[in-house]
Amino acid sequence: MYDRLLRIPYLSTSTLLWRSYLYYEYHSGSYNNAIHVFYNAINKCPYSKVLWTDAIRILRPLMKNDELVNILSYCQSKDIILNNSINLEESM
Repeated sequence: MYDRLLRIPYLSTSTLLWRSYLYYEYHSGSYNNAIHVFYNAINKCPYSKVLWTDAIRILRPLMKNDELVNILSYCQSKDIILNNSINLEESM
């Protein structure tokens, strides 16, 4: 259902729809799909701070430390300032 909805041009940039899809995949136990959804979501909505924050909080246990560092570096390069409560020490 989500894949079909996100093929509609005006819905493909819906942060709410991407967040819902991410939560659905994660809570269904499809962790690899959740990571894939995250990368697709940030490709379509790169400046959505809430999407980045939600995804990092949800997917942190599933990602390698290098991936998290790359994601946070990308955020900084795009001037997306994330909450200080998201730090890498918590993930170790």
